[in-house]
Order: sequence, then C-alpha cells, then structure tokens
Amino acid sequence: MALRASVFQHLNIGPEVTPGTLVSATKRLLDTRFSLNPNVPTQPFRPVGVKFNTDLTLEKEWSTGTFEGVLGFNDIVYILASALVVPSAPSGGGTAKTWTFIPSGWDPDVIQTYSMDYGSSARAERCGFGVFSGVEINLARNGLTVRGDVFARTMSETATMASTTNVASLVASPKLVTISVGDTVGGLTMLQNCISANIHFRNRVGPAFFLRADQDSYSDIVEIAPDYMAQIQVEHNSVAAGYMADLRNSAQKFCRYLITGPLVQTGINASIQITFPFKFQTPTRGDVDNIFASTFSLMPNYESGTGNGLEIVVINNIAAL
Repeated sequence: MALRASVFQHLNIGPEVTPGTLVSATKRLLDTRFSLNPNVPTQPFRPVGVKFNTDLTLEKEWSTGTFEGVLGFNDIVYILASALVVPSAPSGGGTAKTWTFIPSGWDPDVIQTYSMDYGSSARAERCGFGVFSGVEINLARNGLTVRGDVFARTMSETATMASTTNVASLVASPKLVTISVGDTVGGLTMLQNCISANIHFRNRVGPAFFLRADQDSYSDIVEIAPDYMAQIQVEHNSVAAGYMADLRNSAQKFCRYLITGPLVQTGINASIQITFPFKFQTPTRGDVDNIFASTFSLMPNYESGTGNGLEIVVINNIAAL
C-alpha cells in the first residue's frame, strides 16, 4: 500500500443544494490551497484529592481550516458565494459571465455551503455544511493574494474522493490593478501613487450547536456582525494630506479596487471590481519600500445613496458553481 504522501493532499468541494446534505465533491480550485483539521475540544476532569485527571468529556466537534492562494478570477466566485452571499445566476449570453455580490446590510444573507473531500486517491476524509467563513484580499506589486478561514461539520474517515473536475486556473496580475477614491461612485479618481491595498471580511458566520443526540456536530450556521475593514498605502503627498482633512471631517468617500485580466470573450476581459463606501481612520506613517508613506484604514460603512456597504462584480467564464 502506498503511503499517504503530503504532496498529493488537496480539497475538493461540491456546492450543496440543501445545506448539510452531502453531495459529490467534484470541483478542485487550482489557484487555492487548503488545510483542514478535526476540531474536537474536550474537558478533562480531576476529582478532589487526586493529582491526575481521571477522565475527559467530549464536547463539540467540527472541522476547521484555512485557505490561501493567488487571486484568481475563477476561484474567487466559489469563495465569495460562501464568504459573502450567493449571487443571482451570472449574466452574459456568451462565454463571459458576470457575477455580482451585494451582501445585505439589514437582512440575513443566503450563502453557499459545500461538501468537502480532503485527501488524495490513497485516503481521504469527508465533511459537509462547509463554509468559507472569512476572506482577505491583498493587492501589491509583488503579488495578489487571497486567504481566509473555512469550517465544516465532523470529518468522516476513509472517504473515497470523487472524480475531479478542475476549475480552470485564471490568475490575476499586479500589473493590471487600479485603485480609485472619490466623493461619489461616479467621481472616482485613480490613485497615482498607491503602494498596496487590501480588504477583509472575517467571521461572517459561525456554527450553531444544540443539545441534539441525532447530530454529532453543529446543526446550523448563524450570521455574525463581521470584521470588515480595508486599507490603502499611499505616498504621503498632497493627496494623502487631503485624506487627513477628510478623516478629520469624517467625510463620506468611495473606493474601488479594479483588477483586470485576460480576454474571456472577444472584447471582454476578466475582471474583479470591488466598490465600497468608507470613512478614513487610523492613519500611520513610515517607510514602505524606501517611500515615505501613509497607511490609512478604511472603515466600510452602509451608505443610503447606494443602499449597500459593498459590491463585488466578477467577470470570468464560469457559467455555474
């Protein structure tokens, strides 16, 4: 029997129709790598008068892990559908498809759950009700990356991985990134000297455990007020000085990250466009790659004019999850 080599370990996902009801996990994301581990907290017990613990109690059980990779135009829709909100069916009559993600500020969001197989042809584990519970997108000239957290129900041992369909790799390049800021969405101006930018939304959902003998893991998931923040680094020049005035005035602003990619249809390029209203906060200054720079935290906020706090539009050639 061949040893279970680490080099072959990977995660396959399958979009669930009913959350928690297992489906075949046949999709493999080529631009993203995963780790997944059983999470089995226990409570040891030591009686009075004894030095050593005499027993332990099994408590909750589920699976937790992380993901990281290069920012890819195809992989990202699988991540955002779970980390943000299930989008409506992608639009577009040709090979180019447009996915729009707009999480609600007031009502619960429906998110995509996945069945997950983790392992290789030698041996694998399986779990359901899997979610991407948070995501961070980082943009810099030395690379565009994505990372975050996943969790799922209890891992079952000795699963056999289903036949895999690779989600085509379509990697974004830092050469084709534009960061824009303005007073309105229609009045955005490209930043000439932006060094880096990022955005994260973490802890979107958590597991809900109940006293149920028929369920060995969590029974459902529950939304949480997310940790949602963005950041830009810019040369500290007259533009950055203007941002300090905006911060002091608590001015409402808008920001857009636009990442453009290769053609996915004649005349249409792959792209990721992230737009959000924000207010400046928490400035710091110092050296960044030999440039005296300001780093601004951007507090995304609900804005009544647009009716939301975030919009992400992805164009790729994925027709369905």
